[in-house]
Amino acid sequence: MRRLPRRNEGRRSSDAAPYTWGRGLFAAILAFGLATATVAYELGHSPAFGRLGELVAGTTRTGDVIAVLGEPQGRGKAQLTPDIAPMDVLFYESSVMEGTKVRMKMLMVFVDSESGTYQGYLWFAGGLIVGKKE
Repeated sequence: MRRLPRRNEGRRSSDAAPYTWGRGLFAAILAFGLATATVAYELGHSPAFGRLGELVAGTTRTGDVIAVLGEPQGRGKAQLTPDIAPMDVLFYESSVMEGTKVRMKMLMVFVDSESGTYQGYLWFAGGLIVGKKE
C-alpha cells in the first residue's frame, strides 16, 4: 500500500510560501475598502434643473427637450387625469451613494403624445441613511 505524502513533505523551503498570497489578498481588500469608504458613487447623471427655463410649454418639441436636458435614462407614459389623453414622460434620475448616505433626484418631463410638444415637468429629491435599524 502506498503512503500519501504529508503536507509539506518533499518541498524545499523556497517552494512553500505560507500565508504570503493570503496576506497580500487581505491587504488589497482592506486598502480597497478604505479607499472606497469615502468615495461618492453616482448612478445616472444629475438632472439639469437649471436649464428647465429654456423649455417653453406648448412650443418646445421632444428633440429640443433632449438637446437641452440630454438623453433621458427612461421613457414612459402617464395619464394625470381621466379627461386628458396620456402623455409621454422622459425620466432623468441620479442616485449618489457616499458611505451610508444615499441621495436621489428625479425629473419627469411631460410631452404631449400627439403634438410632441413639451407640457411641463415634475421633480423631487430624497435621501436615506443605510444602516441597521435601531
